[in-house]
Amino acid sequence: MIVAESPHFIDVGSETLFGIMTRPQAEPNGVGVVVLHGGGDHNLPSHRNRWTVEFARGLATDGYTVLRVGFRGVGESTGNNETFALSDPFVSDGVAIVNALAAEPGVHRIYAVGSCFGARTAVGVAAELPVVEGLVLSALPVADPEKRKAMDNSTADFLKRGFGRKGLAGLLIAGRRDRYLRILTNKIRSLTAYRTSGANPTPWVADSVVGGLRAVAGRGGRVLLVYGTEDDFYAQFREAQAGPLGVLAASPAIEVDASVVGRLHGYPSVAVQEAFVERASAWIRRID
Repeated sequence: MIVAESPHFIDVGSETLFGIMTRPQAEPNGVGVVVLHGGGDHNLPSHRNRWTVEFARGLATDGYTVLRVGFRGVGESTGNNETFALSDPFVSDGVAIVNALAAEPGVHRIYAVGSCFGARTAVGVAAELPVVEGLVLSALPVADPEKRKAMDNSTADFLKRGFGRKGLAGLLIAGRRDRYLRILTNKIRSLTAYRTSGANPTPWVADSVVGGLRAVAGRGGRVLLVYGTEDDFYAQFREAQAGPLGVLAASPAIEVDASVVGRLHGYPSVAVQEAFVERASAWIRRID
């Protein structure tokens, strides 16, 4: 495997991001690939077992130019960062990274590969930069954490009050039974009506996710969503199929692969790392 690699520095405001540019030795094929890592202590640019290194080098042998970079406060990048909030992805970092790769000689269009937090960042970047023509999103979290928590708390509170010990006790009191049943029935009917009324039944899905995917699909781009069979985020994605995200995901522009056995989120094993590299690399080569 013969490729050329060099350090790459990207200024974002007062911070400097550090990355590695992997270039093909032969003529570049015009496509650049950005790799955006996830959150957490183990999600360094090279990731566990350096799978992103092998991923970049493998693509470079086929003419792709690949840039993998640490977000602010990660690895050799400057800055401090204690949390990775899904509701606040580092879109400004991602935009700067994509622009740096787009400035490389021989690069005319970009594919962004992101994991979890990096996937949310990639979606946000794609919404802003038309040069991003493809997305490979690993274990993409589709929920807005705050909205999802509020919905779960509301549902749990209703079930607790309606079907808890005190609530069910109302059925045993003759003077309260009819009123209790009426209130409970009306509540259930209202929830059912909402689900079937045409209103969005998944208001907890992040607008940025729907907007970013729609932007890529709308300009003729392609998207690959990859999940593991045991990913919690895949369960959320399946639930989200009842709303606007489901209509969007059914379009020819978006492909969903949930065949990786086990948990893909966090890449906890060599097996899932290899499975993702195989799927992502083959997909990029196929659509290019």
